[in-house]
Amino acid sequence: MKKFHAVFFTDLTSKTWHMKYLGTYRLASELRSHGYDVLVVDYFSKFFLDPKSFYSFIGKVISDKTLFVGYSGTFFSKEPGLKNVTSFEQWFGSEGFQGNEKWPVSTEKIKVLNLIIKKINPNCQIFYGGAKSYPITEDLINSGIDFVIHGFADKLIVDLAETLLNKKVINNFETDRGVKVIYGDNKVFDFKNSSTYFHHSDRIIKDEILPLETSRGCLFKCKFCNYPLIGRKKNDKEYIKKNNVLINEIRENFEKYSVKKYTIVDDTFNESTEKLEVIYESLKANSLQIEFSCYIRLDLVARNPEQIVLLKKMGCTSVFLGIETLNERAAKAIGKGSMVELVKDTLKKMRNEWGEDVRIFGSFIAGLPFENKDTINEWMKWVYDHKNLIHSYRLTSLSLSNVKNIASKIQSSELSLNPEKYGYTFNDINNPSSWTNNFGMSINDAKSLQNYWMEKGWNDDRLYIAGWEALGIQNLGYDLNFLKSVSINKLPFNDFANRYTSSFENYKKFLFNYCEL
Repeated sequence: MKKFHAVFFTDLTSKTWHMKYLGTYRLASELRSHGYDVLVVDYFSKFFLDPKSFYSFIGKVISDKTLFVGYSGTFFSKEPGLKNVTSFEQWFGSEGFQGNEKWPVSTEKIKVLNLIIKKINPNCQIFYGGAKSYPITEDLINSGIDFVIHGFADKLIVDLAETLLNKKVINNFETDRGVKVIYGDNKVFDFKNSSTYFHHSDRIIKDEILPLETSRGCLFKCKFCNYPLIGRKKNDKEYIKKNNVLINEIRENFEKYSVKKYTIVDDTFNESTEKLEVIYESLKANSLQIEFSCYIRLDLVARNPEQIVLLKKMGCTSVFLGIETLNERAAKAIGKGSMVELVKDTLKKMRNEWGEDVRIFGSFIAGLPFENKDTINEWMKWVYDHKNLIHSYRLTSLSLSNVKNIASKIQSSELSLNPEKYGYTFNDINNPSSWTNNFGMSINDAKSLQNYWMEKGWNDDRLYIAGWEALGIQNLGYDLNFLKSVSINKLPFNDFANRYTSSFENYKKFLFNYCEL
């Protein structure tokens, strides 16, 4: 049985599709480049449909060689699979609108897994990280993990492996309610020269859609955002990948795996026209053609309309727009300063140029400052009525946490840090996410609006595939043109689930065989 220095558990799984999430593979790639043997276990939630076989497998790959096990919880989903999707709650509910589910299965099962790991190797450390590793929840406290890692860990993970390899004690941590917390290396890692290369054990299938990172961090500092490295300088070369490095990644993926479709995970892919032009010209010069989905800022497109044509020429097939609100006062309060008419005009320009070739997905939030039920219903009706401008949408309720400890404060949004300043209070000591505000709304009101507009969109054939879902389902062998033509509620979910199950079984068989070699 193969033995490993590190084992990672990761997942980006809906009820009926799966795709690879970059973070874990980024860390695995960094460790492998430093000579460590690393196993990434994907489809994590799916393995617990047969926990005994999974426990047995993990019991074989953990050894006295294993320095640590890491859970990457950014996209852990609550339920591992479901065939009969008949409502919007079932379609969207697997990931949870609030993203609060830390484990894809019960904490008890995670504790059993961690006990197995510790029984085989008491010195093996257990880490939990990812974009949703904060705030610390009761599940994390009771799960048997040793450390929670906040922030980017590209360099940190190598330093931790070296510390453990040399049988030294990890001591650079703080404590949050008994949990040891380590902070990542957001500003010291040499990102511009970093490469993410996949390994044979990662099982990349032909034509699989992979994640791709061209830059890191965000120029903006939205008040509700708690991601690291926000508010950085435009075109900061420290956080934009060197072009030859990026091209080499894309070329290797094509030559090894025939991969030419990506989800670009940059927080703001279109931060400048210059950045887009350099990537486009480099792809063209190297005879590389790709298709991709990406996150872009609508106000940057408004200021730089040349990006509309450029994005399509580059191979963009879907954009995710964090519009959040069409209330100008609310938009200004959270750092989305575009005038509403400018937003609408830019959407028209994009749709006129792109037609059906590039899908437009709009993300909105219920419960922002200066909003009430009437204002939200007013602009959501506009969104709903303008299918000719926005192919699909998602309305979520504002997620805030009642910050009470230093560790959480470091990773919290401006709204969570200073709720009173923006009109928010927390009245339920048993529910740190239960807010009310001075504008006549509560978290329950926001969730009610969320449910109304999402259910209406589902029942009225208003919601269509765009973004992550379209990519994940293409990994099952579906053609994008077919997915574009059918509203979400009329998709063949049973077939999705069957193909997804088959995909997982093939992956499981491969992984078990690989580790036996």
